[in-house]
Order: sequence, then C-alpha cells, then structure tokens
Amino acid sequence: PGYIPHKKTDICLMTHSDLDHANFTAWNQVIADLNLSYNIWDLQRYGGCHDAKSRVTWVGMSTHIIIPACNQKIIEMLDFPAVFLHLRTRESELGIYNDNSADGSGKR
Repeated sequence: PGYIPHKKTDICLMTHSDLDHANFTAWNQVIADLNLSYNIWDLQRYGGCHDAKSRVTWVGMSTHIIIPACNQKIIEMLDFPAVFLHLRTRESELGIYNDNSADGSGKR
C-alpha cells in the first residue's frame, strides 16, 4: 500500500522492512476495529519524514503516528526535527512499539 498525500487521518502507520506480515495485519485489524482512518508511510520507500522526490510528508497529516516493530535502525531513519514539529500540533501523539510478534509475546 502507498501513502495517499494530503489525506488527513487519525493514524499514520509507519511500515518498514522489519515489520512482518502478521504484525502489519494485526495493526490494520486493530485500526479497522476502532473505526479509525489511517494512512501508511513506508520508511524505506519514502524516507524518515518526507519523500524528497515528490515533497510529500506525513508531518501534520495524522493525529497519531504509530511505528510498530521499531528498532535502532528505524529510529535512525526518523527525522527528529520533523517528529517534534508534528508533535507540536494539538492532540498529536507518537507510539513506538518494539514488539514484532502479532500475539504480543515479543517472540519472533
């Protein structure tokens, strides 16, 4: 799935190559069960906060940013000035999760 530019959503789900299919599917199901709108930002495809080619960004477009299966490599990809800029907006949140198992056990 690709990012839909200029779409305001409840959640921006940040995906990456370390996020397995089961975990991705589980997050999609939770978001759907909560009836929340969302967009998907692929960190490898678009980069940490914006796509340099198209100048598209996630900053300010979603209330909640969720980064599942996060690790040091993913943290290093983030553009922290952009994250802080996003978090300055009213009612914005950032969730970082380092569990890559769909059942929450922490085991792969």
